[in-house]
Amino acid sequence: MSPSRLHCAVVRNLILIFDSYGYDTFPELTVSIDENKTVDLDLAVDRSNYQCNADDISTKVEVIPEVCIEVLSPKQAISDLIEKAYKLIENDAKSYWLVNPFQNTVTVYSQKNGDVSRKDYTGDTEIPNPFGEDKHIILNDIFK
Repeated sequence: MSPSRLHCAVVRNLILIFDSYGYDTFPELTVSIDENKTVDLDLAVDRSNYQCNADDISTKVEVIPEVCIEVLSPKQAISDLIEKAYKLIENDAKSYWLVNPFQNTVTVYSQKNGDVSRKDYTGDTEIPNPFGEDKHIILNDIFK
């Protein structure tokens, strides 16, 4: 099923935000977790691991992106997305964002010293930069 216009608009806004900070963004990326398991991401954000060239026609990448983003669609099961979050975090993703365009919320899963944490962002709050820099993401900019 094709994504809705709302879904596409949210992904576009996220690309513009992260791109303005100089990060590489890759929509609709398939990531290999191990030799038998892949996951599809709505958006991957990274600082350096995805060098592309004209000869690269591979359909998946072997390196887990630093930030993995999923935009919730009406037919997706939240439990599947949470399972995906933990799988990616366990395999070295810095953070996993679950973006809910119906409630204008973002849930960020991250790992520090082996412990996975979860933080919900709503309203006009700022989401800390997942790369630790001083640039914050204003939640409302994602949903405008």
